[in-house]
Amino acid sequence: MTASMAEGLELLQQQSGSFYIFATEHLSDGIGMELIRKAKVLNPKHRCLLVLTHNHQVLVQQALVAGADAVVLEESLGRTGALIFALECLSKGQSFVDPAFDWPICTELVSGVLTPREIQILQLVAEGLSNRSIGEQLNIATSTARDHVREILRRLGVKSRAAAAVEGLRQGYCH
Repeated sequence: MTASMAEGLELLQQQSGSFYIFATEHLSDGIGMELIRKAKVLNPKHRCLLVLTHNHQVLVQQALVAGADAVVLEESLGRTGALIFALECLSKGQSFVDPAFDWPICTELVSGVLTPREIQILQLVAEGLSNRSIGEQLNIATSTARDHVREILRRLGVKSRAAAAVEGLRQGYCH
């Protein structure tokens, strides 16, 4: 057991087999979501549970994209049995999202969540960069940047770059 992402990853690299990983949103040297992402790269069979402090749809979606198999809201711990149910689901190879999150889960996760690259591009769009400037900054073709922007607009359900920036702010993708 460790509160450090570096120590956790070091332990995982020293061991063979798959493990149950229980992470909190904030670690002493990073975020639990990143620990889960890196752990899943080491071994996709790791079963990962993330405890989130904030009840925000984007965080849950990002946790699921990062590879969390279960997500529980911190305020549920010890109150609702969500943690026990999450652990039971993990042991059966199932996923779990705490019902205490007060919004509907997208049934089609991939269409409702931006990838980390799309989030990066959306943030550049929100800064006012053109597709060409985005391509130059990220070392990708202008056409690739354009395709990412189109997909972002589709996923956010908006028709313009400005509307995407506003929706990105509203949903927590942009700061």
